[in-house]
Amino acid sequence: MSTQPEHEARFARIVGTRFLGFVCNVTERQLQARLETGRRLAAAKEAVLQQVLTAAAQSAVLAFQVGGSESDFLYPLLEYDPAERMVRPNLLRVGAGGAVPVRRPKDPAAVALATLARDLYPTLLLDPPARTGRGPIPRWVERTWSMSPVSFRHPASAAFELAVATDVSLNVLFTHETPESGKTGFIWTSLGTGRSVQLSMLAHDLLIATLFKLTLDGVFDQAAFVDGALEQLDVLRRLVAGEQVDVRCSVAFVGAELPGRSLATPWGTLRTPTPGELELRADTPVAHSQEVILSTTVPLEMRIDQDSARGTLASPYAAAAAATFQAVQHKADMLALTLLLAFDRDPAVAVARTWTLLENPLNQGPSLSWFQSAVPLHPHVLVSEDRPTIRAWATRIERDYSDRLDIAVKRTLSSLTTRWDPTDRLIDAVVALENLFGTGSGELAFRISTGAAYLLERDTQRRADVQSEVSRLYNVRSKIVHGAHSPAPATVEPLARAATTIAVRSLRALFAHHRRLLDEKDRARLLILGTR
Repeated sequence: MSTQPEHEARFARIVGTRFLGFVCNVTERQLQARLETGRRLAAAKEAVLQQVLTAAAQSAVLAFQVGGSESDFLYPLLEYDPAERMVRPNLLRVGAGGAVPVRRPKDPAAVALATLARDLYPTLLLDPPARTGRGPIPRWVERTWSMSPVSFRHPASAAFELAVATDVSLNVLFTHETPESGKTGFIWTSLGTGRSVQLSMLAHDLLIATLFKLTLDGVFDQAAFVDGALEQLDVLRRLVAGEQVDVRCSVAFVGAELPGRSLATPWGTLRTPTPGELELRADTPVAHSQEVILSTTVPLEMRIDQDSARGTLASPYAAAAAATFQAVQHKADMLALTLLLAFDRDPAVAVARTWTLLENPLNQGPSLSWFQSAVPLHPHVLVSEDRPTIRAWATRIERDYSDRLDIAVKRTLSSLTTRWDPTDRLIDAVVALENLFGTGSGELAFRISTGAAYLLERDTQRRADVQSEVSRLYNVRSKIVHGAHSPAPATVEPLARAATTIAVRSLRALFAHHRRLLDEKDRARLLILGTR
């Protein structure tokens, strides 16, 4: 037969300790101790605890009688009290000696949104029902399951809609109105996305964007949620007014990690993933145990489509979106190149881009994309002693990089990080060498092999050995791409490894000792002639 503490623990699990701690105005640790020991809280706090446990028990009984999850019938616990102008969880918290944030903005839409954020915050603390399936949905997104029903019954929702509908600057979002959907519109963003907007869903969308941002920030309390919602409304106003807003972009790599404090680079901040990011990507196919993040920003603009009723298909931001994603890829390549060249190690410090997260306040949820092509990479831990080397090489690459190196860099990186077939790795690495040394006059194999030899070695015999090795690699690659049978993997593997090593050494030598040649077209001739 169950004891009283066991009953309390069971009903506490229905709502979760985060919610209980909030309404009882105690920490989760204090609440857990209360449930484990049975030692009662202070009178006011204990009274609140018993009220919530009673509501959880009633929800469990209803679930047993009519079917469903034990948390499906908690809505009486979340009701709005018109006399007190606050939802019940906030009233319980005040009764337990706690406080709720009070904001008094002058803007009517902001007043209504701040009220909604204050009163919907407790619903985000409830534990969601058990999952019925798995997918790329973070646990914090599932916590919104009870937010919508509370929002749609809350008087501040109607107040927000009225304020937006009468706000000259915001009402331009809605170009059409129907009896079924109410005021609607369609927007395009410079990130390549397009979506409809509904007045009835706008507050909900802003609060979801707030939840997303705060989860990534790792700062999530009631005051932050209210202030974050007001910030999202301000961002929306700026976008509607035609301003450009910088939004967060997190690019993840596998193959290295950077414990401790973050590290500034010319392309963004290098750091460990945040708990929110780890939770977001937890169920994706690229959830790696060892990751490093390049945290940067991308520009966001918005345009209202006046012809959305006709079903406009072409995004006015197609070129801008392509340029943004190309810029992000360039930053990712530069960081990967920095780590590759900064450390002469075997295996190489090669990192592969895996997932990218964009914080888009105009989306109805997080924007997460990923790459699944990364090969198994040696895990490197970048320790404190490595930081000066990373900084020095990042400065060097940012200062001296030339777009003439684009093909060589991309092919070298792909040969190390995304090519599973050794034949593909060999081809990519030799293409990199061809890009570095192939431009100019003369027989191609000789020019490439001799250019590499003069770059990498000063000793005559070693120079001859490199020239012979590169010439052999180039000839094998040429036979493969011009129709010969591909060698057996066991045969081509050492060739691919040798070609990639020479490509990495060549890039490192050019940046370290021949910066003037980085933007030259005929590097091989200049190296052979002794032009430094």
